[in-house]
Amino acid sequence: MSETSIWNDYWQFDRLSSFDDEGRVNYREDIAAGWRAFFGSLPQGASILDLCTGNGAVAVIAAEAGRRGGKNFRIVAVDSADINPCLYVKNHRDDLAKVEFRPATAAESLPWPDASFEAVVSQFGIEYSDLSQSIPELARVVAPAGKVRLFLHAAEGAVVQRSKAAIEEIDFLLHEADLAGKAQRCLRAVAAVERNMDRSAVAQSAASESRGAFREALQATSQRIATATDPGVLRNSGKMLDTLYQSRGQYDLAQIIGIAEGIRTEWRHHRARLAAQIEAAVSRDQRAELTRTLRRSGATRVKESEQMVSGALIGYCIEAGF
Repeated sequence: MSETSIWNDYWQFDRLSSFDDEGRVNYREDIAAGWRAFFGSLPQGASILDLCTGNGAVAVIAAEAGRRGGKNFRIVAVDSADINPCLYVKNHRDDLAKVEFRPATAAESLPWPDASFEAVVSQFGIEYSDLSQSIPELARVVAPAGKVRLFLHAAEGAVVQRSKAAIEEIDFLLHEADLAGKAQRCLRAVAAVERNMDRSAVAQSAASESRGAFREALQATSQRIATATDPGVLRNSGKMLDTLYQSRGQYDLAQIIGIAEGIRTEWRHHRARLAAQIEAAVSRDQRAELTRTLRRSGATRVKESEQMVSGALIGYCIEAGF
């Protein structure tokens, strides 16, 4: 499955942001405050373009700021994925309805004429694009005296480090423990005895052996939780597959095997998203190059800062005026 398809699937759930621990709400206060201040500085009726929006976390903050300040913003939000936040996200419905979402729209080739927006923004998004094209393109659509604010994953930051650790846990589940594979083999062997009524010694031995292998994989997963950097993926995966085995009588065999395979597929998709985040993350040197690119593209006032959360670096912020 392509990276675009993976992100298509990811955003077709009730999650506003890409922060898995708070995806059903919005960014925490120490991130959201900077966005509120930025949107609060914009003039009445400003047009705002949110690049690589996902399900619209920053667009919602813009809509809230416009509503509370009586500024009647026009907000357009684009993403290369096939997004439809108004369908999937349950909270913030009124503010989401104020945003014009444009799915399947690349940041490298925007369908608007020059100087179309007073502000262009992106939160944990534009770095996934080809920055050699998307930065000049966003500069093209910014109106004179317009503003840009980009919030980027920091290659040296805590989020990226957690993502690297999470990949190790997923690789353990996929390969070392092979938890979903052993669950499937167990379910098939047990079904041969329980559903096909095969009481032969061979069938019963196969069921016992595969059940034991699955239990050992569950135990290894449970033991790893204590030292894991990302224990949630281990805990949830073990619980889901154990529950699936315990409730096997409620499904036909094809259904239950499909559920187990769906769990394994989600691990692979999650790994691919984490790997993409790590690859896209911007180093301090790359941040400096982005600043130079903005200046070459017409920015006259560029400010760089580091975003800290609980004392840990999570991202870089670049603000520019034109």
